[in-house]
Amino acid sequence: MVAHKTEQPSLRIRRITVRDVPTVVFIAKECAFGDPKAPKTNPELAWSEESFFKEVYNTRSVTLVAELGDEVVGYLCASVVIDECHIQNIAVRPKHRGNGIGHALIEQLLLKLRQRDLKRAFLELRRGNHVAIRLYESMGFKVVALRKDYYVNPTEDGLIMVKTL
Repeated sequence: MVAHKTEQPSLRIRRITVRDVPTVVFIAKECAFGDPKAPKTNPELAWSEESFFKEVYNTRSVTLVAELGDEVVGYLCASVVIDECHIQNIAVRPKHRGNGIGHALIEQLLLKLRQRDLKRAFLELRRGNHVAIRLYESMGFKVVALRKDYYVNPTEDGLIMVKTL
């Protein structure tokens, strides 16, 4: 019996479109990292469908999705202010983690930021998110500050990381 090798779909990173928003919302809910304290008064406002639609149309935003074949498996949203970028949200579907998708999304973002001659990229994340911390550190991000009890559900400190471009 001859075993047939199945071809793996290639990874493609592209800008988020309006058609992608329902899938991106699904991924955001599936990943459910916990809400930062800022939207604590109204958690429904944190990364709702409306929030993602606004990002798609915001000219100061960089929004990306990662596709494997026809399936959207991850996304990234970042905002640009003057010469800096704030990575607001990045997620990869749990069944696709560990395959370099998050790395590819960030690499594509950094490429776009360098093309626009930006100086720095910032992000914040849970102190206990060791996998993400290792990823960001491997890409040159450094911890520069701590936000005490920044996250809720559960309560946890946030780390602020920065990368000089």
